Amino acid sequence: MNIPSEFPVVKTRFLSHGTLETRDVVESKRFICEFFGFAGVRRGEHSTWIMCPGDTWSNVMVQSGGPRRPQTPDNVFRLTLESPEEVETAHEVATKHAAEYAIKEIHPIVEKDGFRSFLMSDFNTTWWEIGYWPKDHFHSFFGAAPQ
Repeated sequence: MNIPSEFPVVKTRFLSHGTLETRDVVESKRFICEFFGFAGVRRGEHSTWIMCPGDTWSNVMVQSGGPRRPQTPDNVFRLTLESPEEVETAHEVATKHAAEYAIKEIHPIVEKDGFRSFLMSDFNTTWWEIGYWPKDHFHSFFGAAPQ
């Protein structure tokens, strides 16, 4: 692999969240909140956002012993950049280095609810959403939302 001279290719501010699959969002919320002490906020019929104590997020990569089930853009890791302008640059760089890093798919930049981002799928079919959201965007979910 030829590592580009502008390493890291995309300089992110932080990894905001990963997506956990579950069979039952109500029971999973109960377990996560009671067992681990996370804050949990229902964001829809089939979704709950969780936040670690101390305002930190963690993700774990697990190597499977067999073939990996293909993921969809609904199962995404979101990377937050420093500014909306950096989204365009990150998209250009991702496109430029797609073959080098075996990036399978890069979607166009979209603007939704005033935020800019794009999706890309890596060689593992892991989906990444790279964009800009204000620093308090994710924290605002835990403000006045019903618990």
